[in-house]
Amino acid sequence: RVQVGLHYPSDVIVGMVVGAFSALVQAEAVLPVLAGYDTSEPLRRLLLLSLPLLLCCAAVCYFYNVAKRAAAGDNPKWQKHACRGKYQERIFDPRGLALGGYTGMLGVLAGLAIGGAFKRYVPLPYPTSWRAASARAVIGNFGLMTTFETVAALTPKRPLYLFTSLRFVKYVLMPVYILLIAPVLFIRLGI
Repeated sequence: RVQVGLHYPSDVIVGMVVGAFSALVQAEAVLPVLAGYDTSEPLRRLLLLSLPLLLCCAAVCYFYNVAKRAAAGDNPKWQKHACRGKYQERIFDPRGLALGGYTGMLGVLAGLAIGGAFKRYVPLPYPTSWRAASARAVIGNFGLMTTFETVAALTPKRPLYLFTSLRFVKYVLMPVYILLIAPVLFIRLGI
């Protein structure tokens, strides 16, 4: 992303620091809390796993509305030159980011909540051979990419509500496919 001009190196470094900090918080604070989520009741587990999703949805909606109303405070010269390469004609305005970009992330959280709540009903043993593992890798990735690209191809850019809704669905399907659909497929194929 630095090479194509979408980020400055400092953006990447700050992202790495924030990522390392959030991984530390995850390991030290979040994982012990998740032990309380371990319940045999799938609907209760789904509800508990959906709490972070609801919090994030509220935050995205609030801050997206704030950003839409805010005046662009960025230097116009910076906005004009923030993108390089094939994006150099684009005038960069962070407020113009579509809500769809964030709904994809919310979709992943929703998919993880669904998959995490019901994955114990699809027990998948480890592959017994190198061939079975390779078949799972090829078939699993093919199915994942087919699902992703099919929904992406069907997603129009406008109207915004349809774009954001289908983007949400696309990203919900990714963890659901990985945690629930692919294991059933592997079991049926005997791999």
